[in-house]
Amino acid sequence: MENAVHYQEQWVERLRPKMAEMSVLAAEEASVFWQAFYTAASNGRLALAKNGVEAAVKIGVVNLDVLAVLQESVLIVDRCHVRLEAHGGLGHGLCQVYVHGSEEGVLAAIEELRQAAVRLGGYAIVKHLPFSLRQRVDVWGGKPSYFFLLEGIKRKDPNKTLNDQCFIGGI
Repeated sequence: MENAVHYQEQWVERLRPKMAEMSVLAAEEASVFWQAFYTAASNGRLALAKNGVEAAVKIGVVNLDVLAVLQESVLIVDRCHVRLEAHGGLGHGLCQVYVHGSEEGVLAAIEELRQAAVRLGGYAIVKHLPFSLRQRVDVWGGKPSYFFLLEGIKRKDPNKTLNDQCFIGGI
């Protein structure tokens, strides 16, 4: 088992984008890291902070395309003048990206992350963003090819109990 873990570490190290950092943590350190990472998401109900805006984006792509998302994240930092923390799982293709910066920088970073995900055949959903900025960006992204099915389900809901206007395309 230990040999398999070391093999995977070496494999990821070979594929790691040059500007990305990689750390191997012991079990206790890893537990502390994951607890901090998954509770670091900004609170979209809070007013804009004086020192910038925070956003959290969930990206889904094919497993190994996570590396391309991480590489793009490194480039977005410079292009959009934001601070960014990103994690991607090669086993499931999901990435969590936290962005911090000016309003315009964060919005530009979200758009670039979304474009990168779509180019890779994936998606990007804005999980957390201050409410005033949620009105300027489509948190769900573009409508999927199966959107007509979602609309059909929504029309069958006579009492509008399925969170009216809170899902993709405003349904």
